[in-house]
Amino acid sequence: FGPSHTSRVRQLYKLILRLHRSLPGDLRSLGDHYARAEFRRHLNCTEPQAAEFMLQWADYASVLSRQISDSLKEADRSLIGSSANLQSPIATVANENSTSSYGVCLNRQQLDHLADHQLAQLFELYKHTTNSTSTH
Repeated sequence: FGPSHTSRVRQLYKLILRLHRSLPGDLRSLGDHYARAEFRRHLNCTEPQAAEFMLQWADYASVLSRQISDSLKEADRSLIGSSANLQSPIATVANENSTSSYGVCLNRQQLDHLADHQLAQLFELYKHTTNSTSTH
C-alpha cells in the first residue's frame, strides 16, 4: 500500500467520525468505537481485502450521510409545523429521544455472504444496540 492509500483511508475515517457527531450519544459512541476497531484491523489486510474494506465503509458513509440529511429535513419540517418548539434541527437530531432511525436492513443474501466471525460481530452489535436503546 502506498501513501495515497493511507491518505484515502485516513480521509474516510475522519469523514465517518464527523458523520457520527450527528448521531445520538449512545450511537455515536458505539459507532466511533466500532469504526476505530475496524480501521485498526484494516492495517493488516491484503490489497483485495483493503479494496473491499474501503468500498464498504464508503458505502456506509454515503448511507449515513443521507440518513442524517433526511433527519435534518424532518426536524426542519417539525420546527416549521410547531412554533412552540425552539430547538434547532441539529439539536433535534442529536436528541437521545429522536425518532430518527439509522442503518440498513441486511437481506438473506447479504447475511449468507458474511463469515462466521462477521456474523458473531454483527450479533454482538445487535445485542449492544438493543440493550442500550431499550433503556431510553
